[in-house]
Amino acid sequence: MLVAAEVTGLDVNEIATQQCQHLADMALHAPTASFEGKEFYPDFIEKAALLVVRLIKDHPLADGNKRAAWVSLRMFIEMNDWTWTAYPDVVEAERVVLLIAVNDWDRPDVSEWLRGRLAPPDLDAYIKARRESR
Repeated sequence: MLVAAEVTGLDVNEIATQQCQHLADMALHAPTASFEGKEFYPDFIEKAALLVVRLIKDHPLADGNKRAAWVSLRMFIEMNDWTWTAYPDVVEAERVVLLIAVNDWDRPDVSEWLRGRLAPPDLDAYIKARRESR
């Protein structure tokens, strides 16, 4: 809710009372979804792509969904110690967000785009984990 408040300029309490708060909660928890101990999205980039797509497409906020989704994606990447190898400029970031919003891009498209722009905290461990998850 803090991200939404920051990008919209609304009070946190006002955002908390919006009817679609459950959609934000579902979108924020989607990357950690699992069944019987098996993650649906074990790959970090898939998780990141799912997060931004769900926040944009589920429309949990009355206003600011695309902005909040972009900031949330950036925070998710940083909080997990990943880094941008090619940080998108404003024009590219806006293009990606709009492609998601108009349903031209979905999780696989965003994943592919992110794969060329992000580096894991420990590349060797990431490659090993990817091989083991296949």
